[in-house]
Amino acid sequence: DTNSTNLTAHTIAPVNTLGGNWTVVTDTSGAFDIQSNKANVSTGSGRLGAYMDCLAGNEAGTGTVNVTPSANFNNQGAILRLTGQADYWKAVCHASSNLFRIVEVTGGGETVRASTSVTITTGTTYAIIFTVSGNDFEATLDGANTLNYTSTVRNTATKHGFGGGPA
Repeated sequence: DTNSTNLTAHTIAPVNTLGGNWTVVTDTSGAFDIQSNKANVSTGSGRLGAYMDCLAGNEAGTGTVNVTPSANFNNQGAILRLTGQADYWKAVCHASSNLFRIVEVTGGGETVRASTSVTITTGTTYAIIFTVSGNDFEATLDGANTLNYTSTVRNTATKHGFGGGPA
């Protein structure tokens, strides 16, 4: 797509992707657009994310989210097994605390389930590779710093994406 295309109008490849289109969620206001074939926060503040329905329930899946933390958007990563705006898992790099974490979000409250110290520099792009399979989560930051966690919570949820927000 061309630059400035709103993410919700972005053409998703491959054509047979289960989910269809991206859905954007935020706790204040905001939007993503496409810049240089990447999702970019075009407006907004607070928490902002995008997801799509992309797997059949309880199947294995692997994805990569590339994130570039900034001063105002420094807690970024993959959104996994979303069942509602306040109920999901996430694998995030957290620039202000230099942590890579797997976090369970329930009712908007966050519980860190796995964590490791890393150096996160704002303005630097990091690859978060995640795998969900049955009750198991695995997340890796830039090919190292692998985190694992096992849980039956939301293990059949099929919505996954990316997002972030301030510290």
